[in-house]
Amino acid sequence: MAETDFGNAIDIDPNNPEYHANLGLAYYKLEKYDEAKSEFDSAIRLDGSYARAYDGRANLYKTQGQTADAVKDFVNAGKFYNRQAVASNNDIKKQDDLYNSARDMFKAAIASDKNCAEAYYRLGLLETNNSNYRESLPNYDKALDLKISDNLLETILMRRAAGQITNCNIITTQ
Repeated sequence: MAETDFGNAIDIDPNNPEYHANLGLAYYKLEKYDEAKSEFDSAIRLDGSYARAYDGRANLYKTQGQTADAVKDFVNAGKFYNRQAVASNNDIKKQDDLYNSARDMFKAAIASDKNCAEAYYRLGLLETNNSNYRESLPNYDKALDLKISDNLLETILMRRAAGQITNCNIITTQ
């Protein structure tokens, strides 16, 4: 039963607001409103910006006819959900910036050494990881045309040992 599972989770980590909010939701669905409110309050005490706890408590207040309290908590939930969405968008932007930087680095390596199979291969991997499959295939093909093999790492290490310093070698040091 969810009530028991969330209670066990709280026993393990009593300072996790998500567990309290989830238990609050379980109590709410079981119409155990006093217990639900107590858990939502605990979640909010632990994290004053935890939107799900405000949302759950707002629905509880609405069910109990406490309109003013419900509106107040719905407003807080909306405010904190919005902040979470903005933070999530910022994370996405950071990921996009990292992707663009990595792509630019690999393209610069290719521009300086058109025979750098590893740069083509890694650019293909980057595009695959970013779900750009059409962009990844030509890079894989070029790496294969350059005779990339199972011994790629050994080849790169030999190039380093020979003192050949290129952007291709810089890629392998990261």
